[in-house]
Amino acid sequence: MGDFYVYQWIRPDTGAVFYVGKGSGRRDVQHKKNNKFFMRVVNKLSMDGLTPFVERVSEGLTEAEAFSIERSEIAKHGRLVNGTGTLANITDGGEGSSGYTHSEESRAKMAATKIGKPRSDETKAKLSAALIGRKLPAQQKAKMSEVRIGKPRTAETCERMVAGYAASPPRNYNSSGFKGITLQDGRWRVRFTTGGVRTDHGMFSTAEEAARVYDSKMFEIWGRNCYLNFPDEVA
Repeated sequence: MGDFYVYQWIRPDTGAVFYVGKGSGRRDVQHKKNNKFFMRVVNKLSMDGLTPFVERVSEGLTEAEAFSIERSEIAKHGRLVNGTGTLANITDGGEGSSGYTHSEESRAKMAATKIGKPRSDETKAKLSAALIGRKLPAQQKAKMSEVRIGKPRTAETCERMVAGYAASPPRNYNSSGFKGITLQDGRWRVRFTTGGVRTDHGMFSTAEEAARVYDSKMFEIWGRNCYLNFPDEVA
């Protein structure tokens, strides 16, 4: 087992990796004060009341192995300075290891490392905790929306979204207190989307009548797995 490791700094607001490095001891948690791009990200997060956190990608490495994995991780995420990705790294990594040839043992060890491994539950919990109660700036919301433009959702994603809506309580958009109905020209319309298709189910004079129709239609589709305005009245 070697004394070196490869680490990455992660933004708590987006979950994006913004720096990859190789080190030993406490190198991973130290700020890179000579890197203006790194410090710019850290300072901007600090102004927003956020603190980035560090995750080790692989440990117990020789220095040569750490350099090699560092280069691979930087290439995977890409660098800001050359427009290839999100990292604040100035170089492609692996400084000092030029011309080094890995032994078969080293190659096998590097192959067994966790490059591209899924994030740990601890890391996921940190990301989630960092976002609790946080309102994203309008500019960031616009950027996130822009990324999604033209990106089709999978059938599985659509199904989860529909199921989540069906199971969620009303958000009182129309102050009626009932879900699945909207006020239009003094009457209450029953309208919802299932399977990517929006369907209308009539206009009613009272919110209660419309809410019961909504319950009946949703129960036909989802059964007891959905939110019902009058759960005791549906068989």
